[in-house]
This record gives sequence, structure tokens and C-alpha cells, in this order.
Amino acid sequence: MGGLDLTPGSPLSVKKGCMQAKPSRFIIDKILPRYEISLLGGPSGAGKTRWLMRLLTSWNAGTDVFGHLCYPIPWVYVAADRGKQSVVDTFDTMDIDILKFPVLWAWDEGWKWCEILEQLKKRTEPLVIVESFGSFADPPANGRQVKDFLNTTSRNIRDKQTILGIMESPKMKPYERYENPRQRISGAAAWSHFTETIIVVEQLPKEPDSSSRNLYICPRNAPTEHHSMIFDPGGDLVVNPVPVEYQKS
Repeated sequence: MGGLDLTPGSPLSVKKGCMQAKPSRFIIDKILPRYEISLLGGPSGAGKTRWLMRLLTSWNAGTDVFGHLCYPIPWVYVAADRGKQSVVDTFDTMDIDILKFPVLWAWDEGWKWCEILEQLKKRTEPLVIVESFGSFADPPANGRQVKDFLNTTSRNIRDKQTILGIMESPKMKPYERYENPRQRISGAAAWSHFTETIIVVEQLPKEPDSSSRNLYICPRNAPTEHHSMIFDPGGDLVVNPVPVEYQKS
């Protein structure tokens, strides 16, 4: 296994496109703001985590992200949706040795969200990637519960950490998707109202079995971006060199 270097500060981490970590409002210019909660969502099997890890690879290797300057910083991964061996197996398929990186094994420990927050207070990594983020909101996870969950989280990370929560999109028929991609996270509109950037990875609505994907980046204070993606022969989700015609949901 080659073992991709995802560590900020590695010899590959300061090249054209990216800048050394320094005080900035953004981790990725205009896309990912510091000290806020942002979300990465999409249906199960869409390629969310696989795309994110390749993004971190590019980010730390000094490549810009869709033309945006980036500021690499250390990160910690919160494995909250499956056990350690399953996580290791998944990352092995991406040629990533996840055991070389900081991981909180929340699923194996059976931690509740309040316990994860206590663990994060002990950490120095400024970027926190949380699997199954939406599952920690109190049931039935409607507007009030989501707002309270996000407010509590925001107060705990203020001026210290940035959270990128990985979530599922609601199960809907292709032609029932919300027009605004920001509304396609989980189900409660509060997720989009009280978070910053929302990134969505989706199958093509008219070709659900295609290897192509639509990727939307929806910052709160910048225009939405749409990128045509495709799985390459190695199983990585990359920019489609011959973009498919945009299929409106």
C-alpha cells in the first residue's frame, strides 16, 4: 500500500495553489470557513467520504481546490458510523492507512455527542471531520432539535475548531429532489439554515447507476458551484474530463 500523505506540513504540503497554514477566515478560500460547521452530504454510496479524502490529499499536496486557494491544517477524523476494522478496510480501498492519522473511535467507544465534544476539548487539531454527524441530533431531529444541536456544537468549537459533518441525504425519488441543493441534507431545513457551506455529492437523477456524479458546493455567502465528477478506473471520484450534460433534478 502506497500510503498517501495527508499530513499538513509534509514536503508536499506547500506547493503552488495552497499556502502554509496562517490566520485566515477560510481553510479553503470562499468554500470552507474557519470555526464554523459545514456539511458534506449525499446518498449512501455516492462517494462522499472517498471524494473528501482525495480532496484532503490534493489540499495537503499543494493543489488548489476547484481554483480556490487553501490553507492546510491538521485534522482529526471521528469514526462514528462503524467499527475500527470496517473503517480500516474502507480506507485500504483508497490506499490510505487511516491508522497513521488521528482518529476518535466514537462508534467502538459508544460515545454520545456530549462525550465526543469532551474528547474534542482535549484535541489540538483545528479541523474535525465527523462521520454520521446528523445522527447525534436528538430525535425526531426536526427543526428545534437540529437548531439546539448545532447551537450547542457551535458554542463548544468557537474560535478553536472547524467541523465538517458527513451526512446522508433523504431517500427521495429522482424527480422529488429539492431544487436548492442546500436543502438536500437529511430532511430538516434547519441543517441548511444554521450551518455554513454545504457540499452535496449525488448520482445523476436520470442515470442513478451511472459512474458520473453531480457535486454541488453551496457556501452561505458565495455563489453555488456545480462540478461534473466521475469515478476513475481506480475508484476515485475525480473531475470528469468530458463533463456530462447537467441533469436538472
